[in-house]
Amino acid sequence: MAILILNRFPAKLVFFKEWLQELGEELILFTPSYYEQDFPEYDVVRGFENYVYSSLVEIEALHLHQERPIRRVLALDESDILRAARIRERLGLPGQDVASAEAYRDKVVMKGLLADRVQCPPYRRLETGVDLYEFVQEHGLPLVVKPVDGMGAMNTTVVRTEADLQLLYRKGRLTGMMVEVYVPGDMYEIDGLVAHGRVELVSVGIYNDACLNYQENEGLYIELLHPNEEMYQRMRAMTEQVLAILPTPEHTSFHCEIFHTPDDELVFCEIASRTAGGRISECVRQAYGVELDEAWSKLSCGLNVPLPETNEPRVLSAVYLIPKQVGRLVGMIDSFPFDWVKEYQPRMQPGMVSKGQLAAADTVGSVVFVAKDRAELEARYAELLAYIEQHVIWAAEEERVESGQ
Repeated sequence: MAILILNRFPAKLVFFKEWLQELGEELILFTPSYYEQDFPEYDVVRGFENYVYSSLVEIEALHLHQERPIRRVLALDESDILRAARIRERLGLPGQDVASAEAYRDKVVMKGLLADRVQCPPYRRLETGVDLYEFVQEHGLPLVVKPVDGMGAMNTTVVRTEADLQLLYRKGRLTGMMVEVYVPGDMYEIDGLVAHGRVELVSVGIYNDACLNYQENEGLYIELLHPNEEMYQRMRAMTEQVLAILPTPEHTSFHCEIFHTPDDELVFCEIASRTAGGRISECVRQAYGVELDEAWSKLSCGLNVPLPETNEPRVLSAVYLIPKQVGRLVGMIDSFPFDWVKEYQPRMQPGMVSKGQLAAADTVGSVVFVAKDRAELEARYAELLAYIEQHVIWAAEEERVESGQ
């Protein structure tokens, strides 16, 4: 029997061969064509052009099953969740089914299941500008327009003014989008693991306000809370309520987002049945000693996974995503001179040109660091920002042209 892995990530981020080696089973990997040569250790590798949208991924899985029977399908990325569920249903395999995948992928379906029992902002699925117009007439501004199956705040627009609204009306059809009332306040992100139908690990973090304002080049910062903090307890309770209402898979990691308003209300934003991006997973690993994707993959294939006996973190951790500026990168950090920086992943090199950020996680690089408590975490964050300000240097593109470079 074989394990089919749908994988959009580069080889440096996923280690299925290592995670699943004790199975002794054939591993089949489907991946974008530009990564096809990067996985020589797998038994079968298929590369696909236009991987995220190609129907050939599912069709090839059905064909391959005839000669290499598949017993599990693994998919860690948001874009693979639904089609992995379709493959499972077609082949009669265990794991997340289509109804569950749709509930976690389609934010309108999601809120339709939750709204009677969990506080959600008013929302509506959009097809045309008229749908948006009617929503504005009822609820006014500001509001948020985003894809029903979006991730990482990509293509998400905060509509604050009539001028902002006119830009959306000019688009005409808004198929695949939704609108909801803008919720003021802080946003918290809750990550964890469901194993054997039980919530076994919960981590709670708070964003700075750059998640939706990434175009302003502030840089996204997320720091984890200690479980003895009141907001940790409140966020955990609401997330567990959401997981209990939705058709949650027997085994899954999850990433939930909840607003805390100035009136001290908790308002549900969204949840995904996958591990968070933006290196939040590394923050969780530093704090709790659990690699979420590894644990999720092993559990899905029937392997045992040791989990922490308590939710007491070993350290507190945080991640900062260094923002892109418009222009040419002329100075970049090779490494940080701080022993409390536990992971640094640069994504740009000097000489590369940027048009600015396209999403919250579209950055120059990410930095994960740790501390013994929240006060130390915030002090180290300030020190980190000062070092980045000094060493990450941008030049306008016209300067490059004028200098003849």
